[in-house]
Amino acid sequence: MRVLITGGSGFVGQRLCPQLIAQGHDVQVVSRTPHKVRGKLPPECDIRDSAQAFIDTPPDALVNLAGESIAAKR
Repeated sequence: MRVLITGGSGFVGQRLCPQLIAQGHDVQVVSRTPHKVRGKLPPECDIRDSAQAFIDTPPDALVNLAGESIAAKR
């Protein structure tokens, strides 16, 4: 199954991606900060910084982990 994860650079996303890959899923990660994710996720993860992933290869499932911190200003 092709799974698209939004907010993959966060705590949950960094742990979910390897689990899905281990189960044989094709995983794409969309993140505002892809440079923070590289090296933290398995190389099998397709990491993108735009919603173009929806258009290029429509997912079978979507996991929305995107959020905005209210604790600190960006």
